[in-house]
Amino acid sequence: MSRPKVLARGLVRIVLAEGDPVIREGLRRSLSSETDFKVVADAGDGRDVLSLIRETDADVLLMSLHAPNLDGLSTLERLDQANHRTRVILVADTLDDSDLAQAMMLGCSGVIRKDAAAADFAKSIRRVQEGGTWLDPNIMTAGLRQSLIDTGSVPSPERALVALTFLSSREREIVALVAQGCSNQEIAEEMFLSEETIKKYLRAIYRKLNVSDRLELTLQMIHLGGLAQMDLPSAS
Repeated sequence: MSRPKVLARGLVRIVLAEGDPVIREGLRRSLSSETDFKVVADAGDGRDVLSLIRETDADVLLMSLHAPNLDGLSTLERLDQANHRTRVILVADTLDDSDLAQAMMLGCSGVIRKDAAAADFAKSIRRVQEGGTWLDPNIMTAGLRQSLIDTGSVPSPERALVALTFLSSREREIVALVAQGCSNQEIAEEMFLSEETIKKYLRAIYRKLNVSDRLELTLQMIHLGGLAQMDLPSAS
């Protein structure tokens, strides 16, 4: 287990938790080549993860879904209980739909396949650090979507579609960008608006769709799939 290091301001602090030393070292080398990243610690044993996060005040935890001695779901539960700010990306080496659905409900910011390209790992970290969500499309199987429905983490299509009719065309455009994983800054740049204006729009959208945050909103849009793109009448 490597120990924490002092960082220059502005770098994204990353903790790696992966039981396979070859994969862990490969990720460390790849991420360390990015000028805006710093891998401040890594662990091969899940029991070390929570203490490392506290010591480093990590921005992002990149963790195997099934780490030795403490799996990703248990870590998410403990971080949630501690109300810690670290964003978690789970690396899925298996595609157990029920586990992934539970991870999303526990507040993970991203899920990525272990065999994803190095560039995608870097993109996923930047995306969640900026407040977005990274959901690997290869993981979002039909079974996972059904698990989300069964656990009640997204509303029924009928309720969601009715709610969508209360959105303006601009609000729908923002919803579509959120569902793609864009951060508030990226949405603001895309729509030529201020980030504060986007935040105001999102608060109104959350209220209208009865969701609490962008992750719930993303899951709702994933569940709707192509239905969310239908030309529905809007409130304005």
